[in-house]
Parts: sequence; C-alpha cells; structure tokens
Amino acid sequence: MANIRVIRKHQLDLVDIRAKAEGLADQLAARFGGQHHWRDNNLHYKRSGVDACIACSVEDIVVDIKLGMMMSAVRGIIESEVKSSLDEHLT
Repeated sequence: MANIRVIRKHQLDLVDIRAKAEGLADQLAARFGGQHHWRDNNLHYKRSGVDACIACSVEDIVVDIKLGMMMSAVRGIIESEVKSSLDEHLT
C-alpha cells in the first residue's frame, strides 16, 4: 500500500474551492470510473485500488490518497498528476 498527500494553499472562497474539487472528482470518475460524494467539506472518491479524500478549507486544499497494492506501482505518476492538476487549477 502507498499513500500520497498533497497540500496547496489558495486564495479562493469555500464555494469556489469546493467547485474545483468537484470538477477534479468528476474528471477522475469519467476517466477511471469510481464514485465520489461529499461529507461536510470533504470530498471522498473511491474506486478499485484507490481511496481518496479532498479536504477543502478557506486556507488550503489537502488531497490524501491511499493506493492498493496494484496501484502502488504507479504512485509517482499519480502524485505528479495530482500536483500538476492542483497547480494548474489553483493559479
């Protein structure tokens, strides 16, 4: 099992950062399958081999991903994609 944690500060209000997180989860679901739902200000995404949470606040966004054994082999690629996506959408 592998874990990924990415934190990014932002200047958006809570409504906007939640919308960005929802857009990211929609892209993931369209590309890889899986489902997502909100619990408070935390968006949870799950599919086979991947369990992720995107925590949204007015100060930062925190992406925590737990990868199963098979997905651990592509940990570096996934982490790079998450960082790139956050950097692109938060600037």
